[in-house]
Amino acid sequence: MRQMSWSNMVMPQAEASAGEAAEQPAADPRNILWQWTGAVPTDGTAITVANPELYTLALLDDGSYVFRADCNNGAGQYTLDGATLTLLPGPVTLVACDADSQSDLYLDFLGRVASFGLGDDDVLTLTLDDGTTLAFANGGPFVAESGTGGELETADPLAGRGWRWTHFRDAKQDFDVTGAYTIT
Repeated sequence: MRQMSWSNMVMPQAEASAGEAAEQPAADPRNILWQWTGAVPTDGTAITVANPELYTLALLDDGSYVFRADCNNGAGQYTLDGATLTLLPGPVTLVACDADSQSDLYLDFLGRVASFGLGDDDVLTLTLDDGTTLAFANGGPFVAESGTGGELETADPLAGRGWRWTHFRDAKQDFDVTGAYTIT
């Protein structure tokens, strides 16, 4: 499991520039399965996501959020106050995805979000701390049982999976675990 160290992410509404905080969000981004469709870094080169359904984000009513980054899943807690959204770091699975995966890039982007906007076209735009923009399409209502195409069966990304203990680290060194220790 990889623990991400994200700073608080403050996301003002679409009409505000990245440096201005707005009083109210343009719309409510909760309970929607947002699918990442692409990014435009500050150098202007476009990044296209071939399979947006593999890169999702959902903010849930209970104050938790879940996301999928190709073959990895994660979750955490958030606070939403007007147009201010704070995502707190949480657990992330650590699976080696295929070589053409954009999982690591997406996880990096999620950790650098500075603002958000919801356009009239039902597109969620996240702006990163360096001005890079990410676009998300509305994938419909989030449903915990099938919200990410079957890969994430519940809002808890670690539930329902078998885990094998292979190594651990203490304060001084790494240890490889021999034997068949599994957790289901």
